[in-house]
Amino acid sequence: MAKVIILLLMSFISFTAHSAIYKCVVNGVETYSQDPCGNKAEEVILPKDQNVISRPVPTDSETVIDEEMTEKKAQVSQYVHNQRIAREIEKLEGERERVFKKRDQQIEALKATPKRGIDDLARATWEQSLAQEMTAVTQAAESRITSIDRQIAHLRKEVLK
Repeated sequence: MAKVIILLLMSFISFTAHSAIYKCVVNGVETYSQDPCGNKAEEVILPKDQNVISRPVPTDSETVIDEEMTEKKAQVSQYVHNQRIAREIEKLEGERERVFKKRDQQIEALKATPKRGIDDLARATWEQSLAQEMTAVTQAAESRITSIDRQIAHLRKEVLK
């Protein structure tokens, strides 16, 4: 039983296999491989506690270039973000115009309702009903326009950030 446990433990233990790394220059490009890539392949010896080749520490000029690139990427991202917001604002402004037009068309349609054969009492009731419908149409449009205006204001504030 003890032999089986020892055998199982040994199978779970990870052994570090030594594999050589070769540095080669192929067509003027420095490459690394586990197999020699020619007569001039040079074996790279790594310290025992290191199993990867680390990236060299960047020089000051490389650091400045990286910072400039990061800044440029941020500027491009901000520009793209602002353009997206500008398109959204244009879309909302177009929607606002459509709401105004629809409101005006509905009011005109209500005003154009025929009035033939209506006595004075019926005419007064009809005109009151018509006024109520016009008020409802106007309030619905104003509510939608107010919502659109809030969205536009929010987007404009976002652009200014």
